[in-house]
Amino acid sequence: MTAAAAAPVATAIDWRFAATRLHARLLDERDRGLVHALYTDPEVMAHVGPALSPEDADAFFAKLLRWNAEIPVRARFWAYCDLGEELSYIGLFSATRVADAPSTWELGQMLLPQRQRHGYALEISVRILDLLMSDVWGLGVEVAVGRHAGENTRLL
Repeated sequence: MTAAAAAPVATAIDWRFAATRLHARLLDERDRGLVHALYTDPEVMAHVGPALSPEDADAFFAKLLRWNAEIPVRARFWAYCDLGEELSYIGLFSATRVADAPSTWELGQMLLPQRQRHGYALEISVRILDLLMSDVWGLGVEVAVGRHAGENTRLL
């Protein structure tokens, strides 16, 4: 079976979820500022790659929105905020299907500098892993992979 054939069709899925202190929803037009704040910040991007220019961040934001709308699902990107606060941003979380291993997904996240080291990364990771592995979204996830920079030793 090819990766395309194995990819799920997800037309009526509610991608929102909550955890103890936060809630997450798929990125939408309201989140352009969040993507800019993360991807143009050299401090945040030091763990990812070169910081983007504002123009490149705009183009990348448009790409993230397109990927969020794709069916079959190959990737999803969430903005997450304080519980009960619609635009009190903490960061961005991603889940991306590994092309040559359709049941393996790579997880990633970026937090605003002022939200780092408060336990949010662990909280959202645990919650999204529960959802992915329970297959509530029908993605067929069997393996979830995440990485962090070696110097990022304090995960809480």
